[in-house]
Amino acid sequence: MNPSRAFKPLAPDAGPLDPKVVAQAAEWVVRLQYDDTLAARQNCDAWRAADPGHELAWQRLNMLGQDLRNSTRGMAAPQVATTLEQARDASRRSRRNGLKWMLGLGLTTGIAWQGRTLLNDARLLPSLLADQHTGTGERRNVTLKDGTLLTLNTRSAVDIAFDAHQRRLTLHTGEIMVSTAPDPGGRPFVIATPHGELLPVGTRFSVRRLAEDGHPIRVAVFEGAVDIRPRHGGPTRRLHAGTQSDFTADTIQPPETLRSGGDAWVRGMLVASRMPLDQFIAELARHRPGLLRCDPAVAGLQVTGAFPLDDGDRVLAMLEQVLPVRAEYRTRYWVTLTRR
Repeated sequence: MNPSRAFKPLAPDAGPLDPKVVAQAAEWVVRLQYDDTLAARQNCDAWRAADPGHELAWQRLNMLGQDLRNSTRGMAAPQVATTLEQARDASRRSRRNGLKWMLGLGLTTGIAWQGRTLLNDARLLPSLLADQHTGTGERRNVTLKDGTLLTLNTRSAVDIAFDAHQRRLTLHTGEIMVSTAPDPGGRPFVIATPHGELLPVGTRFSVRRLAEDGHPIRVAVFEGAVDIRPRHGGPTRRLHAGTQSDFTADTIQPPETLRSGGDAWVRGMLVASRMPLDQFIAELARHRPGLLRCDPAVAGLQVTGAFPLDDGDRVLAMLEQVLPVRAEYRTRYWVTLTRR
């Protein structure tokens, strides 16, 4: 008997769901889009049958996708895009609706891997609800109310809160570039992170948070200066133009010279100077949907050059020309670099 035939529809209002279960359900929906084999379906069925909450989460996610497909069926492509954009705007006004729309959109428009990236850990769910967020391979420029220019790199999420006393950004994940504008009212500009606050002094700088909370956050200053204020009360340190530093809630590393091309991602480029191949691939993978890996046998090869972030396959072809490697494609979204 096919296990999937044993499942019965559940009431849509059968109660709240654990965010971790929602993340698992999203993972299964995404996995079946690129691994629709009998074994994968059977494993998914086993997960659904293991707990009523699993099945409810599965049905809710698929219900959202079906609703979205039904609402856009028969519409011209530009009209669909307009409808989805209007829905996205509405979702920003309602955080609960925002989660539903992003899940429905991510799982039904061919960018489900982006949903997998954001949902694979319940800690990242706030990213779906942030005021500004980007998906895999996406960059976005935002001009804030005071004229400050904010650029979000791939897979980034930021909340924005301006009031009478301060201008405040909260970085949840990813990387941002900030070019601050002077404020007539003299309000301080603050970047909040899990490790502490950053106070720029008429500056252009980037903040990068890619790992778990215990890992350092990197600040790079291209113009002006930035004060780093650790969360646990350590001394504030001023970082000047041309330098970068990693910091945690307790410590600030000594400043280092800013690496060449550190802001190239704003222009859609990845600049490498004798960068180990495994680090290069890890950076490229952030901008490319799917799974991109480097075999340990070639991880130590060095890469130098400037590469377009928006064309990952072209970058892999370039590496094949200059290094003794080849790109093995199991699928378009599952690639491993191995020794040639």
